[in-house]
This record gives sequence, structure tokens and C-alpha cells, in this order.
Amino acid sequence: MKKMIYVRDEDKDLFEEAMQYGEDSLSQVIAEALRQYIAAKKAEREETLEVGTWRDRGANDVRKIAFKGRCLAQAIDLYGSTSSGDDRGTDWRLYQTEKGKFLVWWLDWSRHQDEVDVADYIILDNLPAPGTICCGTVYGDPSCAIPGELIEEAAAMLGQDIVEHLDV
Repeated sequence: MKKMIYVRDEDKDLFEEAMQYGEDSLSQVIAEALRQYIAAKKAEREETLEVGTWRDRGANDVRKIAFKGRCLAQAIDLYGSTSSGDDRGTDWRLYQTEKGKFLVWWLDWSRHQDEVDVADYIILDNLPAPGTICCGTVYGDPSCAIPGELIEEAAAMLGQDIVEHLDV
């Protein structure tokens, strides 16, 4: 079965380059790209997250945010003071939005009485570098450093490598 595909003039170089990179036929390259595209679109859904402050005592200050996208990665940083180290931590999630942006959400939590739990987020144009410190959208306070494993897992989901290119 032969099918024709129209290639815009501005995409001609892209198709020629794709043909140079492999033994696969261009049809196989296009089919694989379409499979990845369809899988990413199917994974998108309406996400709802809570941001704000949860207090042990007193009124909470929490609201919901919603967007369409997909969760690329999750991580937990533990930094507690007990022998198990699991009495304080930060939960992390990294999403890719329907519009191609990246939403980083974090929840700083504690199991200690009279300590508050705070969740915030930031929207970025690009995948952040490991160790990036963000100022939240809700409170403007800086986050802990974004864990490298969160970024690496997200990059793997996107088929990207995290490499620092040196100009030496």
C-alpha cells in the first residue's frame, strides 16, 4: 500500500536529515514519531493539584489549580531529624502541560506538631536543570533544590539526555 505525504518546503531539510540518521525507512521513522506523539497525547489529562498552607492548628489556606497535561516524574526528598530521617521532606512532581510548558509542584511537609505543610508550584518554558531553586507562584518563597532524579526521569520520558555541553 503506497501513501503520499506532503512535506512543507520549510520542513524539507528536517526530512532529509532524518533519512541520513538510520537504516529505517522514512515511513518507519514517521510511524515511530506518530506512535510517540499519540502516546503523549493520550497521557494528557486534566490534573488538579492543591497549593497553599496546611496548619496543625488554625485555618488552612489552600486552593486548587487545574491544567491539562501529563506527569513526567515524581520524587521525594527526606531531610528529617529522627533516626529514620522520614519526619520531614519534600514531595516533588514534574508535569508537561498541554502547551508544552513544564510545571514543577512541591509539597514541603513535616510530621512534627505545630509545623506547617506548604505546597507551591512554578511554570517553566524548559525542563529545569538538576539543583535549580525556584521561587513559588503562590508565596514567592524559594523551593529546595529540584532533585536530579526528578529531572532525569522526566528527561527519559521525553527521550532526552541531560548533558551539560562544555565549550572548551
